[in-house]
Amino acid sequence: MKMLFYLTFGVLIMVGLVAAGDWTRPPAPAASASLWSEGLGGDIYYNSGSVGIGTSTPTGQLDISSAGSTTILYIDNTAGNGDPQIQYQLSGVTKYSMGIDDTGDVFEISSGAGLTFAPKFSISTSQVQAGTKFVYNKMSNFVSGDSTPSVASGNNFRATGSTNIVDFDTGSTGQVIFVHCNIGATLSVIDSGTLNLAGGNDFTCSNQFDNIVLIQLGINDWVEVSRVNT
Repeated sequence: MKMLFYLTFGVLIMVGLVAAGDWTRPPAPAASASLWSEGLGGDIYYNSGSVGIGTSTPTGQLDISSAGSTTILYIDNTAGNGDPQIQYQLSGVTKYSMGIDDTGDVFEISSGAGLTFAPKFSISTSQVQAGTKFVYNKMSNFVSGDSTPSVASGNNFRATGSTNIVDFDTGSTGQVIFVHCNIGATLSVIDSGTLNLAGGNDFTCSNQFDNIVLIQLGINDWVEVSRVNT
């Protein structure tokens, strides 16, 4: 005869007497079934609901919640020339991609799959650009006294000395430019055959915050959008 004991939850329980050879090991508790399934190539997937990180009641397919001062989702590409990005699809077709182009570390939104050389929108340390026409750059300086300064380098300019402008060189159709004054500099933009100012009135500024905005509608055809004289 043998005395049979079970150790359950740290408590030794005597069950009873059994004859020698009649005892069998109790079955092990069933392992918890995994919510994840394994696919081909080591992929795992979950089709039965939403996934919550930091929440037990996710309100979307993936819900990340945190009570901390910041909630951070990292997308880190460690390749020497990799582009971390998110792609947005409709019916399995990528319509837009958003991420960082490793060439210049520029944040971009592009049409289609992947980041392209002609993004719809981009932000760098030096400019904000929408398409190929609207560009908001760091400030560039016109050469003092240049009456036909080039605007090929961007769209944000100022005069560093007294200047009378009668045309802007090397612009492109659809380009918008912002022309500012600098402290101690007097700038005039003269209404002419290529510069069409509101009411035919020349623009002259001498205060730091004065500015005029123009758009090129065609070759040698700049039109005033707005002006500020403080």
